[in-house]
Amino acid sequence: RTTAMKYKDSKKSVAEIGGELGVDYVLESSVRRSGERLRISAQLIRAPDQIHLWSREYDRPNGDILEVQQEIASAIGHEFRLQAVPNAQARAEPATSPAAYDNYLRGRFLWNQRTPEALQKGIEYFQHAIALDPQYAWAYAGLVDSYAVFGGYGMPPREAYPRADAAARRALELNPSLAEAHATLGYLMYIHQREWEGAEREFQRALTLDPGYATAHHWYAIYLAAMRRLPEALSHIRKALELDPLSPAANANLGMILARARRYDEAVTQLEKTVRMEHTPGASYSYLIMTSCMQGNYDDAIAWAQRYEREGGRKTTLAPLVKAFAHARTGHSTEALREVQELEERGQHEPVSPGVIAFIYAALGETDLAFTWLQRAIDAGETTVMEINNDPALDPLRSDPRFAAIRRQFHLPD
Repeated sequence: RTTAMKYKDSKKSVAEIGGELGVDYVLESSVRRSGERLRISAQLIRAPDQIHLWSREYDRPNGDILEVQQEIASAIGHEFRLQAVPNAQARAEPATSPAAYDNYLRGRFLWNQRTPEALQKGIEYFQHAIALDPQYAWAYAGLVDSYAVFGGYGMPPREAYPRADAAARRALELNPSLAEAHATLGYLMYIHQREWEGAEREFQRALTLDPGYATAHHWYAIYLAAMRRLPEALSHIRKALELDPLSPAANANLGMILARARRYDEAVTQLEKTVRMEHTPGASYSYLIMTSCMQGNYDDAIAWAQRYEREGGRKTTLAPLVKAFAHARTGHSTEALREVQELEERGQHEPVSPGVIAFIYAALGETDLAFTWLQRAIDAGETTVMEINNDPALDPLRSDPRFAAIRRQFHLPD
């Protein structure tokens, strides 16, 4: 759905869109609403030569839109003798109220934007959908996904993740075969509950129910990378991008996984592409900044941090953190200590990443302070098993017995 929305109101030709996506056929459609009626036009176009192969129009009541979606898919499949993917679910199930489905769609649109403001507004839409249809499992699934993502985009994790977990379990009570809810429950078990076997079981259940669900492949890839199963992680994140090639989040996480595999040049190329794709500065900037640091390209890292502030329209502590980290890693200890202490003071009045401060102290050899700040980052939900298992910035701490104790917090072997 992220890829489809990218081309809403696009002036590009079908041939250009097909070329960008690497597909031979494009389904183009429009929906017009008049009172309680919907008029839906759909046409299947062969992308390279833009020949129209099939078209149809539907005039239905508002509440029939999902039936029309399924009818279109069936008509195209029958016309061209296409076979559906085994076990794949329909992308959404009917609500008893057309207004509930409308709220669900609006919530999903905002969820895909991945900004704090959009996520908060999307949650309101999902809550409206649930108020209109309390048995609507997909609205609960949207609520689950919103809280799960919001825990990394502004809402305190200790507030966001329990809400997501409660919504996931309610969604599965209503529909035990809902792939979306299984996938997000797996993500919560990974990111919040540290139940590694349970997380993998839920991801695999989601993919059995719907092998074409891009987000399940995406989040499973993050889990696999955190577990140091990097070849499998790359396979699943690339599958997610095959299914949803213009998803900024999946593109950013491909770059992140490449960086965790120490394939820094490929990671930078991927992340620079993702930065150009994003409408608002997102996670790709953070990954690109830290990857540039790991390469030793500190000037590039600082420039990206400054660009993040400029394009985001707000002053942050990111550039000073990167500068202090660069000084620490290049032996300029006096400057790094002064800068990190200034950042600690700023942290009393504005957000400062405790995880990056831990990285700075680790690079300086200030081990006690590094562990103090690392524990703060863990307690805040900022540092996860991904960093504990994989982040090269923590390498100076790994031989210390205290690091083994931290691994036990994450239910990992010493």
